[in-house]
Amino acid sequence: MHPLHNFVLFLLVIYTLPVSVQGCFEPEREALLKFKAGVSDPSNRLASWSGNECCSWVGIRCNNWTGHVIQLDLSIPNSYLKDPGYKNHGIQGNISPSLLDLSGLEYLDLSLNNLSESTRVPVFLGSLHKLKYLNLSGMCFTGLIPPQLGNLSKLQHLDLSNNDGLMASADISWLSHLKSLSHLDLSQVNLQDSKEWVQSLNKITSLEVLILDNNSLTNIPQSVPFVNFTSLRVLQLSNQDFNTSIPDWIFNLHGLNVLNLEDSHFVGTFPVALGNLTSLSKLDLGCSGLQGKYPPLNKLTKLTYLDLSCILNGRPFDISEVFKKLSPESKRSLEVLILYDTHLSGNLHGLAIEMPNLKHLDLSINLLTGPIPSDFGNLTNLSVNALSGSLTNAHFNHMSKLESLILGGNQLGGKIPSLPYSVSYVDLNNNRFEQLPDLIEAPLLQGLYLSNNRISGTIKFPLCKFTSLRNLFLSDNNISGFLPSCLTDNTEENNIQELDLHNNSLTGEFPSPLQIFTKLDYLDLGENNFYGEIPHWCWVPSSYSFSFYVYTLCNNLML
Repeated sequence: MHPLHNFVLFLLVIYTLPVSVQGCFEPEREALLKFKAGVSDPSNRLASWSGNECCSWVGIRCNNWTGHVIQLDLSIPNSYLKDPGYKNHGIQGNISPSLLDLSGLEYLDLSLNNLSESTRVPVFLGSLHKLKYLNLSGMCFTGLIPPQLGNLSKLQHLDLSNNDGLMASADISWLSHLKSLSHLDLSQVNLQDSKEWVQSLNKITSLEVLILDNNSLTNIPQSVPFVNFTSLRVLQLSNQDFNTSIPDWIFNLHGLNVLNLEDSHFVGTFPVALGNLTSLSKLDLGCSGLQGKYPPLNKLTKLTYLDLSCILNGRPFDISEVFKKLSPESKRSLEVLILYDTHLSGNLHGLAIEMPNLKHLDLSINLLTGPIPSDFGNLTNLSVNALSGSLTNAHFNHMSKLESLILGGNQLGGKIPSLPYSVSYVDLNNNRFEQLPDLIEAPLLQGLYLSNNRISGTIKFPLCKFTSLRNLFLSDNNISGFLPSCLTDNTEENNIQELDLHNNSLTGEFPSPLQIFTKLDYLDLGENNFYGEIPHWCWVPSSYSFSFYVYTLCNNLML
């Protein structure tokens, strides 16, 4: 090989290797330390922020070539989000203007922290001119969004959502300056006074994802002279108050994969032009205000998610007619189907065969009748219908991943079968079941609701073996015998938070050991045959290490 070729090859190899920079720039390290000094860190997430090598600190990423800090990501980790009190893990304080010394910063994510002591989004963020990604969601900011954010000409992703509706913008024309923006989420930002929001957003030709949820929007133009944001793939305009028909320009967005107009108070009937959006995989028109018959959806061949709930048809509408509107391809691809409260009538025979990939089904609050076919897939929510017959183990043969079973408000009877191993929530309230299962092998079970049935006999299954069980409702039945031993002695672990056994035929001395259940906050034992003295701790919960609400002990033989 010619020596010159070898030299060129050598340069190419060197050029493609990452450069190891010894230490970050001192002004940038100091800027980060000033930021740290202005916050409190209850979970000690910034413990690594010491020493000279700031590029190795948690949440920091530097450019391999220049050594400049290009990313600051202090969003709350997913592991904390499982905790209902995840906000307590958030960093608290102010966003320091020292961040302006991070001249190469391209990515800034401070979401779900409590960095809003100054209450408003800092104006100086509009001077971070190299930013491509900015996420300040869930930080409880208030007041107007600074229009200076419109100076971030390289911004591609902007998320100011979920600030509890305390942020507002009367004029979002500044957004039209963000020519590179592809993702915008302003959910819960009050846009009630923003009159030309569509016109401003229509100027962003690069926009692919637009999420506007719960913005108090009342106006939406019926026509747009020329639709420029044709790159849109996701359009979400849910929980608004439009009180007008769906605008025609929406049906010119032929590249849409997701359209969500849920609960936005549109009026009129289903537009036929809906069938033009042939790229849709998710269509959510639930409780959108539309009325009349469902439109033909046979051109939509890629649907995996369909919500047409709360549609006012004016008369019962046979469920088989709904499925005739769908394309054969969508019947096979649908994973989520939500049709609750739509006056659907008829029975479920044969529908499961048409939808082999269905994972979530909600047909609640309808007029469906007849038995539940044993092959009916993941019958997630069929509550408040008039479904009859029994529920058997055969219904669960192919439900190894079922998490929620909601069949309340029907006419199902017989013995409750053994529940799927994977289930965590079961609602069979308001049916005609007569017998509890002998065995429940559902270690993930958190909520079991069997109130207002015709259940008799005793509680045989090992109730307190379910350490994950939080809510147990067995009221308004004819259950007899004694409470399970784990409720009357102190030997077994119990995590129950709500216990309702009202109006049964249970007997025995009042279970005083309930006092040790430190997580119990709701108890109803009324209308049974318990006897003995009501413990004084029922009435003075503040004297103990826990507090709960004793709803009623009435009509027992209590002293």
